[in-house]
Amino acid sequence: MQLSRNAADWRGDRERIMQYPANKRDEKGHQMAEHEHGTMDSKVQEQTFVGFIKVSSYVATVSVVLLIFIGLVNG
Repeated sequence: MQLSRNAADWRGDRERIMQYPANKRDEKGHQMAEHEHGTMDSKVQEQTFVGFIKVSSYVATVSVVLLIFIGLVNG
């Protein structure tokens, strides 16, 4: 298993990448994926965000209640 690559290997990769059409490369020559705006299904991301907000609200509420309780007990 080869863990490191020499400069000639990297140069070969750059030359191979630069053979892609210009509209599929960024300014550094990295290959870009095809994407049409508005075609992505974002339901999973929306569900994850809703879950994150619920957990964050729960943790914040528990923290505030715990701090109030500690303040009353030590008061």
